[in-house]
Amino acid sequence: MDKHTISPAGDPFHAAPRHDDQDRPHACYEGVVYIGHLVESEADGEEVEVYEAVPCRKCLPEVEAR
Repeated sequence: MDKHTISPAGDPFHAAPRHDDQDRPHACYEGVVYIGHLVESEADGEEVEVYEAVPCRKCLPEVEAR
């Protein structure tokens, strides 16, 4: 049986070339990253989800330059 291969250009799972400016995947909105985590509520001891807005260290200089 012949081996079926797909060229990298047509393979959606082929790794894209890496660029120095994209060494870590991140998702931010206008220089802010929203991080969610679980904490224990002081009122009743239940776990609640808390979201924090944290400046994106990677994109903030670009946003401030606007």
